[in-house]
Amino acid sequence: MRSVVLRVSQKLKKSNLKFLIPVALLFFLDRMTKEYFLSHFGQGESVPVWGKWLCFTLVFNKGAAFGSWQNKNLFLTILSGVILIALLFLLFRSTFHDILSLAGILLIISGAFGNLYD
Repeated sequence: MRSVVLRVSQKLKKSNLKFLIPVALLFFLDRMTKEYFLSHFGQGESVPVWGKWLCFTLVFNKGAAFGSWQNKNLFLTILSGVILIALLFLLFRSTFHDILSLAGILLIISGAFGNLYD
């Protein structure tokens, strides 16, 4: 029984560890863009990217999506950690048959790492 578990865990490590590379790259990209905007723009400052249709605006949000749960840092940290662990478990235990599902999971994991870092 132990050798079966060992073989399965080794197979999981070999096949899915490669997914941590895009997670690390996305996390690094997230950090670099945040640092760039923090050092080059002031609060509320906008930069047009595509006319009036798309602008980057520096805004600080101390809560969750759309400003909900403002200043609930402990709760949001615990929630992000639990979701991150669940998604990592899913990533390492599942087989993804389509690239969109895998990309979505990797983007969410990268975002969760970024949020926990912040």
